[in-house]
Amino acid sequence: MKNCNSLYGSYKDKYNNLYDPRQANNVCIGGQLLMLDLIDKLKNHIILQQSNTDGIFFAVKNQEEAEICKEIAKEWEQRTRLTLEWDEYVKIVQKDVNNYILIDKEGHYKSKGAYLKKLSSIDSDLLILNKALIDYFINGTSVEDTINNSNQLSDFQKIVKVSSLYKYALHGDKKIKEKVLRVFASKDENAPQVYKVKSEDKIEKIANTPEHCFILNDNIQDNSIVEQLDKNYYIAEANKRLTDFFNPERRVSSKPKSEIKGVNEEVYNNIVDMELDEFETFVDFLVYVRENSIANKTQIKILTQLNFFDKFGKNKKLVAVVDEFYDGELKFKKSKVEARKQENIDTLKEFETNQKDEEISIKNMIEIRKKYLGYFITKEKEDKTTLIVTRIQDVKRKSDNATFGKSVKAMSYGSGKETWYTILNRHYHEFGELQEGSIFRCNSYKNQNGFFHIDNYSVMEF
Repeated sequence: MKNCNSLYGSYKDKYNNLYDPRQANNVCIGGQLLMLDLIDKLKNHIILQQSNTDGIFFAVKNQEEAEICKEIAKEWEQRTRLTLEWDEYVKIVQKDVNNYILIDKEGHYKSKGAYLKKLSSIDSDLLILNKALIDYFINGTSVEDTINNSNQLSDFQKIVKVSSLYKYALHGDKKIKEKVLRVFASKDENAPQVYKVKSEDKIEKIANTPEHCFILNDNIQDNSIVEQLDKNYYIAEANKRLTDFFNPERRVSSKPKSEIKGVNEEVYNNIVDMELDEFETFVDFLVYVRENSIANKTQIKILTQLNFFDKFGKNKKLVAVVDEFYDGELKFKKSKVEARKQENIDTLKEFETNQKDEEISIKNMIEIRKKYLGYFITKEKEDKTTLIVTRIQDVKRKSDNATFGKSVKAMSYGSGKETWYTILNRHYHEFGELQEGSIFRCNSYKNQNGFFHIDNYSVMEF
């Protein structure tokens, strides 16, 4: 059942004459309250399956109960002066609020989420897995039968892209000149894995690719499967996805609660649940989040600043991508024309590639962490030697009152522990002056009878 708010998109579009973010928030809050009111009136007649800001899914025991619900809903429409749309389905299967399939009595379906979405010639990554799950849920066909009966090679392709952060791909020891690869699982146990190379000493396995694979980058649109294709690999992957729907331990497993101001627990848990390795670029991830209404721009920007998505790069770069994606000249627009939509995505990916991979300054991160977390310490081991000066004063000899160094009180960015340090003049002049608020990294120190003498440091921010 849907309560349609046709102006909502315009309220959040800063380039539209109807732009009104406060009213957009009013729509969300008002929608939630109105849906809650409707649920309250229906609660004795329904089994609630899912609720959102603009609609609810529920089951009824029989047709008589359905008619009672429609009468209650009619009274609600008259009272609120809103119009409801009804759709009837005989089956709903859901992994979570962003991954589900609805099936009507004629076998037609609607789906949401990466596991069940309808793919196309443009978006055809591991098409066979989606087909297998959909056939299972609609017709009861086992995933083994769907996969074993498929003879179309392109159904089995895993499309991977080596981003500009990496120099090239490797198939085993063989260097691959292409940056976009069609990867297939191989029966040959001697077939190698596929990797991406950032530097000669940093080689990474490409995520979500088979341990043994082969690559075909020719036009395979009309090709039948080849002998070395390992269908058992795809059957195992399909069964893993089914487990996500039916494993009760997974659904009720404890998750860390959101302590982030501005990011509610539902959004936080949805993000934590996501497999970021499934996305080749940050733009791919943002498109998925936007199309599946997982989080809004503000929530994504907060999490980006807090380094939730560092798989895709450093946070200053990624924040620039978020701003462009939602509000820039290249902003992502939902389009029913696949070619236009893909052109938009490709332009945003180029923007992402061209951004310098930089981090937000520590001073700014301290403010960001205090604002959204309530504290700034990172609790990361590598940040313990990053120190923030809270007080500084001269150290003088008693004999002649001559200044021979600085006594510096500093707090660890990693642990929050505050300690007094001594820096001799020769080191202070060699490595850089400090003042209250300065941030520096301690490279080495000596503990002399309980007094800490820093003899090498790097000033990071003055």
